[in-house]
Amino acid sequence: MIAEALALLDFVNAELLRATPHRARLDTPLFDDGLIDSLKILRLIAFVETRTGRSIPDEEIVMANFRTVRTVAAHFFAPQAPPAPSRACEMENPANG
Repeated sequence: MIAEALALLDFVNAELLRATPHRARLDTPLFDDGLIDSLKILRLIAFVETRTGRSIPDEEIVMANFRTVRTVAAHFFAPQAPPAPSRACEMENPANG
C-alpha cells in the first residue's frame, strides 16, 4: 500500500497542485487546507478508479475517505478480503461442515 500512497502523493502534487506553491505530504489535510476543490476531487477520484481498476460507489465518496493522501490510500488501496464462500458451495461439499 505504501507504493500506492506514494504514487497518489505524486499525482496530487504534480497534477492537482501543479499551479500552486503548495505541496502535500501523506498526512496533509487536503480539504481543510483548501488544497483540493470540487473539480480537483473529480480528478482524484478518476485517478483512484484507474489505479484500482474499479468504480468508486457513491456511498464511498465521503469526506472521511478523502481527508489526506494516507486516508485515500488506506481506504481504496487496502487489500480486499476474499468473498465468503456461498452456502450453496458448503451444501455441495458436506465434508466442509
